[in-house]
Amino acid sequence: MSKLKKSLNIVSYRDIINLSTYYLFGSTKNTDRYICNIYEGGSGIMSSDFKQPLRVKRRVLIVDDEPINREIMGAFLSGSYDVIYAENGEEAISLMKENSETISIVILDLLMPVMDGYEVLKIRNSDDKLKKIPVIVLTSEKSSEIESLKLGASDFITKPYDMPEVIIARVQRIIELFEDRNIINSVNEDELTGLFTKDFFIQYALQI
Repeated sequence: MSKLKKSLNIVSYRDIINLSTYYLFGSTKNTDRYICNIYEGGSGIMSSDFKQPLRVKRRVLIVDDEPINREIMGAFLSGSYDVIYAENGEEAISLMKENSETISIVILDLLMPVMDGYEVLKIRNSDDKLKKIPVIVLTSEKSSEIESLKLGASDFITKPYDMPEVIIARVQRIIELFEDRNIINSVNEDELTGLFTKDFFIQYALQI
């Protein structure tokens, strides 16, 4: 591959996903937002200022009305993620809408004042942008686990909390699953119509 030069203006972790999609599949949305240097041999994404690989922490939103619970979960995740907090569901929805392009996952308590976690999940389901953000719920009841999964939660963490390593692994797994799905959707769906592209149907036909 010949040396290419494009502009790089990384706004969020999803920008890097879109950029990777461009490298792999030759197309992505908003390609004029990026500046990057690609060299033969695959040297990776380089910062034009520092000539070093870019490292962007994924952002995690922790939603819990109990300060101690927020602090504990934040302590578990802050080493690997950029952590922000909300005290109730109403504040969480506001932050999710303001940061829909930068939040990689929401850790959501179910029982909270003002707006509980169930209502957050319902509002998320009705918003196309918010539906792209995975949610892990915090619960101590089996019935709550089932109900939250029906409302679109991707996983649950039981209280009292597991070992930090277990929580970190579950958060990482869900983030990666959603990122992979978003990459596939961005390639297979037409940007204007939201329908599957011709290339998708060709590839699908070759597999059956």
